[in-house]
Amino acid sequence: MQEVKRQREFVKDKLYPALLTATTSIEDSKYLLISLGNMIMQEFLALMKEKKFNELNLTSKLDSKSPQFEEIKKMIELFNDESVFTARELVEGMTGEIESNVINELKSRPLSSLKTNWLE
Repeated sequence: MQEVKRQREFVKDKLYPALLTATTSIEDSKYLLISLGNMIMQEFLALMKEKKFNELNLTSKLDSKSPQFEEIKKMIELFNDESVFTARELVEGMTGEIESNVINELKSRPLSSLKTNWLE
């Protein structure tokens, strides 16, 4: 809640007054904000391409008591030499591939192959 308050004050006391002096119309303000947002995303993506995945230190966020801790840790460490951007692309790509295969299997598998609890 404190963060929301801080952001409101930032907009009210800093951003809006700066926008009033930097632009000449509502349309100009919208374009400036859109351009700024695009520039931020462009630079952020460039940073993600440069930053190595291992710098995120994601393994430190794992629950060491999890039964699959070591296996998950090893899987995460596979990405260590990749950029953050590439690692994310690979993870999302694999997720998409699994989903695509599941959809194809659901289309081809007969209903009788479904494991059900109510027939037991």
